[in-house]
Amino acid sequence: MNVNENKTVAAWITDAEEYFKGANALFNLNPDGFKHLVCFSAQQSVEKYLKSYLLLNGAEIDDKFKIHDIGILIDKCKEIDTSFDNLYKLNADTITKYAVRLRYPSASTSNAISIEEEKTVISITEKVKSFVVEKILEKQKELKEQKDHDKNIIEPVMSEKESIKNNPDIKPTETIKRKFRR
Repeated sequence: MNVNENKTVAAWITDAEEYFKGANALFNLNPDGFKHLVCFSAQQSVEKYLKSYLLLNGAEIDDKFKIHDIGILIDKCKEIDTSFDNLYKLNADTITKYAVRLRYPSASTSNAISIEEEKTVISITEKVKSFVVEKILEKQKELKEQKDHDKNIIEPVMSEKESIKNNPDIKPTETIKRKFRR
């Protein structure tokens, strides 16, 4: 994973965290006053955390990536790590409905959400966040170990190459002749 890809993943995680903090702040400010914004922000947080994990694992941002269905995102994550199935046990897929439904006013949207439902959505979001962040940290550790492993393979070869290059007593033609004599 290169620097730009790391920055992209970090930007998605930052966005997810902002939505999470926003949902909590609005709920704590007035639990009965911002129900649709609390639930929408919580859904966005879950969506962005899951997409962060997918990006970290090589997903590309294209038209297929522009989905809001938490169940589909969980399934995509399960293709990488089957333990993402645990998110279904948390009912994380049930908050998909807040992605689009609450964007457009209707008589039944905002008033139909109870304070208990808001609490449940925030609780689910917090659990998903903890789970996904743990998986992201595991993957980052795995990538670092792989990079260190690759470095341990490459460094001795590069060191030999540098020592030959930096030795004034060895001329390039002598090095080539030595290699062919073996």
